[in-house]
Amino acid sequence: MQIEPTFDRPITILSFDLPKAEKSRSHQHAWGQLIYAISGVLFVNTESGSYIVPPNRAVWIPGGIEHNIETPSGAKVRSLLFHREQTESLSPVCNVVEVSTLFRELILEANGLAEDYDWLGKGGRLMQVIHDQIGEMETVPLHLPLPRAEILQEITEKLLLNPADNRSIDEWGSVVGASGRTLSRLYLKEVGMSFGNRRQIFRIQVALQILAQGESVTMVAYDVGYKSVSTFITMFRKQMGYTPGDKAKNA
Repeated sequence: MQIEPTFDRPITILSFDLPKAEKSRSHQHAWGQLIYAISGVLFVNTESGSYIVPPNRAVWIPGGIEHNIETPSGAKVRSLLFHREQTESLSPVCNVVEVSTLFRELILEANGLAEDYDWLGKGGRLMQVIHDQIGEMETVPLHLPLPRAEILQEITEKLLLNPADNRSIDEWGSVVGASGRTLSRLYLKEVGMSFGNRRQIFRIQVALQILAQGESVTMVAYDVGYKSVSTFITMFRKQMGYTPGDKAKNA
């Protein structure tokens, strides 16, 4: 579905809340979009895979990329829309980016602007600072790409049924009829990361969904294949920037 905003400013900010387990319809638009949740966690889904967006991250979506947004626990969303001319210096591909304290404050300030703010005045200068900040943000590996090769899809489907499956790449090779070395090369070629890294991000996504249902951190760790709760917490904090027991970020 093609959606074309009719805003008359080069950069516009939208604010909306998504209730628990909400999922938007799939759509695309010519404008570039930065999606940021000031609370809650978002999954932004595209044809190439899913992007996990906790409150200390945001996801950049260039124009023309079909996507939808869902949240396991509810979220307060701030969405910045950029006219095509404003995206020329920004990334041509989707990615998750690190949100600094400064950027968060800039977003909160921009959220108070009137829809018809003066582009040549204070409001416009604020939006241009935000634009410049986006171009300098560091990317974060929280993308869960979808493989195309049938043998990788078979592994993906089996892990969906059992996220706690701890079989090694060589053991999976025996299941799908390929060597572990062949599978390793395919993962790097098709999804740009190792099997282990992709499985780790997948487990984070599953863990977020289970945490949103009120399950304890200990049970979630076991549900996604960790025998040590402390190891799970360390991994989660490294990737997400907060611990799985941090209710302020999961709420």
